[in-house]
Amino acid sequence: MINDFREMTNETVIETDICIVGAGAAGISIAKYLNGSNISICLVESGGFKFEEETQSLYQGKNVGHKYFPLDTARLRYFGGTTNHWTGWCSPLEEVDFKQRDWVPYSGWPFTQKDLEPYYIQAQKWCNVGPYRYQPSDWETDDFKLLEVLPEKLATKFWQFSPAPTRFGITYRAELEQATHIQVLLHANVVEILSNSSAQAVEGVKISTVDKVKTGTVRAKVVILACGGLENPRLLLVSNRVQTTGLGNQNDNVGRFFMEHPLVESGKLITLKDSKPLAYYNNITIRNGAHLRPALKGSEIAQQKYQILNVAVLMHSDSQNEEIGYLATKKFFKALKSGKFSNQFRNDVINMISDLDGLAENLYYRFRGTQKPLPNNTNITVMSYSEQRPNPNSRVLLDTDKDQLGLPRIKLDWQLTELEKRSVRVTNQLIGEELGRMELGRLQLVDWLQSEDDQFKAGGQYHHMGTTRMSEDPKQGVVDKNCRVHGLANLYIAGSSVFATSGNSNPTLTIVALAMRLAEHLKKQVVS
Repeated sequence: MINDFREMTNETVIETDICIVGAGAAGISIAKYLNGSNISICLVESGGFKFEEETQSLYQGKNVGHKYFPLDTARLRYFGGTTNHWTGWCSPLEEVDFKQRDWVPYSGWPFTQKDLEPYYIQAQKWCNVGPYRYQPSDWETDDFKLLEVLPEKLATKFWQFSPAPTRFGITYRAELEQATHIQVLLHANVVEILSNSSAQAVEGVKISTVDKVKTGTVRAKVVILACGGLENPRLLLVSNRVQTTGLGNQNDNVGRFFMEHPLVESGKLITLKDSKPLAYYNNITIRNGAHLRPALKGSEIAQQKYQILNVAVLMHSDSQNEEIGYLATKKFFKALKSGKFSNQFRNDVINMISDLDGLAENLYYRFRGTQKPLPNNTNITVMSYSEQRPNPNSRVLLDTDKDQLGLPRIKLDWQLTELEKRSVRVTNQLIGEELGRMELGRLQLVDWLQSEDDQFKAGGQYHHMGTTRMSEDPKQGVVDKNCRVHGLANLYIAGSSVFATSGNSNPTLTIVALAMRLAEHLKKQVVS
């Protein structure tokens, strides 16, 4: 069932087996996985079913490090969480991302990619993407051949796309609403995690409406924080009534190791001859219903040889004119289906009619699941999606300013190192060498990337990771391999804040897989 806390009695006390804080991809996945297990669950969500300015403003904070987005625009605070503006990119973390690498400080997970694979397979279905197949050999056929790069330098990786994309709050709302052992509690803001007198176990959470008119308590055998890489550490730090430095913060690790995926336009590629294999790296390709996007990356051999991070490089053609008719047709039929016609509808019809040849050509290639050869002299923008090294000085802190609930706001100090910049530069140089060897093109890096003196001019991708990182050694992390907070018997954390390393893959698929893994663990631990 779904209840609105604003309509409940003041000082309400809810008793449950598991309290999940946050109804985003992680929180909804845990509740969905446990549905039917007879374990009672209270899924606590700060917002409602739609965006609300007052609730969203609780995310306001300060950036005091590397230039970053305004914090209240970097995630969404209502049912479904940030999946409400997710663009559908899916790719698992790679095998190398889980390994301890001598050249990457604090690297290594307490389990392998293989251990997570069963959950990745199921996460693919919940995110509504194709089969769990991410190797070139999984997809290559006679009419779908990728670049034959030297494995000591480069490799091809894939993204798949959730075509809608899947909005967890919309897609799984009815299932949660009908679940007999799950209560979704809307407009309930957690203001404190309640611990026992020794801070060795938690007893529940204290909740409040955003206007503070009503407060209450959710008492639980297990509490799971699933409210993102910025809010998870904030809740631990503000819950300092018993443990003065914050729950789980006995080793001063809560909020540290903040990671993003640095994104940078790293250069321009000019093609030297027509190339169908190169065209696949410039577009989404549909194969057997799966929406695929390949990218070039430094191979694991090259990462070790050059002591660099895992960087993927995507290509974007600067000229889209040859697809005008096709793109206009997509917009036309989307408008017909929805019954909503934009001011550009007339122009779309004109573009369809004026580019019938281009439309037919594009439809031919897409129905075949192949691409038109990329012609000579095509100007391509090269974008680098980088891993960030775990860095304890990159962190979430509490500010002196407070929000409407009286909680300290976030102060984000995002820090990058020379390793990120060098990794992007070396990876792009390897790609340039390989494309030159194959006589496909010439890659010119942006000037500042080649300079040792210039700052790394990277942006982010709204991916907040690492702030309650996983480590079997409590001195190097916040949670253990089962996502339980070190030193606390029944407090767990879900989401990308537990990532030990970031890889270059978008985090949503891994968030869902880890949520399933945690739910499976709790199924064995919690007695209903």
